[in-house]
Amino acid sequence: MPITDIAVYAHLSEADIEGLGSELDAIRRGIEDSRGANDAAYIRRTITFQKDARCRGAPAHRRQPVEGGLDVRDGVACLCEEG
Repeated sequence: MPITDIAVYAHLSEADIEGLGSELDAIRRGIEDSRGANDAAYIRRTITFQKDARCRGAPAHRRQPVEGGLDVRDGVACLCEEG
């Protein structure tokens, strides 16, 4: 998300910005460290579903497109990619 109200942050010193960056890095590390087997399994299932949705059925040139040029499987696959 871009910061559009620069004046709100203009008073921060270089040390304030560095401190904020360190705090955000610590939050990110905490989240990354808390990921486990359930998260890995979810990601793998999502990738598998997305690949299946895109690849299952007739070859792409034989599918009946819906409005906009995508068939339903491609639409579902795109939704999975967008998350």
